[in-house]
Amino acid sequence: MAVNSEIILVHGLWYHGIGMAMLASRLRDRGWHVRVFSYPTISQSFARNAQALRAFADASTAQELHFVGHSLGGLLILRMLVEHKITSPGKVVLLGTPLGGSHVARRVGEQSLLRPTLGRSVGVLCDGFPELPVGRQVGMIAGNKPLGIGRITGRLLDANDGTVLVKETQIAGLADHIILPVTHTQMVVSARVAEETSKFLKNGRF
Repeated sequence: MAVNSEIILVHGLWYHGIGMAMLASRLRDRGWHVRVFSYPTISQSFARNAQALRAFADASTAQELHFVGHSLGGLLILRMLVEHKITSPGKVVLLGTPLGGSHVARRVGEQSLLRPTLGRSVGVLCDGFPELPVGRQVGMIAGNKPLGIGRITGRLLDANDGTVLVKETQIAGLADHIILPVTHTQMVVSARVAEETSKFLKNGRF
């Protein structure tokens, strides 16, 4: 059955679609129709995952198609939208996505014992994807509660969510940017993040 508006949720590194269940539930409670895209973050190439996301999006019958991505998932959304034309209009919300590349990922990538944990996503996590799709408003939610895996690479001196630096989430062209008191992993279970995501998808502002 066709719906007027739909959100596609895309998880981040080491996650599975089930990790987005709380966010999906909170958005459904706010009246949204939601589907969750799940993909292999380690074993499959970023290009193949982008193609799979395109196919998943093409299966939608919604007149308006929004995307919400956590961390690596946000990079995947941007690459898919830039390289594969999606005709349905809609907005994008990124949650802690390192658009300028991740300092933590680069540090992990330099260590032979840890580098395999990033799998085939290592390149895009280190480099980021600082390109926004034409014709779509993109909003970013960053966190500034510094608790997370980033500590294994040493102290993070700039404002961060425990994994991603706030400055890594900022590039020119974003329609809006907001910083919330959450860690990187808390973003997908936070009621406030769900509220702000819904607000942006409706109004184009947080």
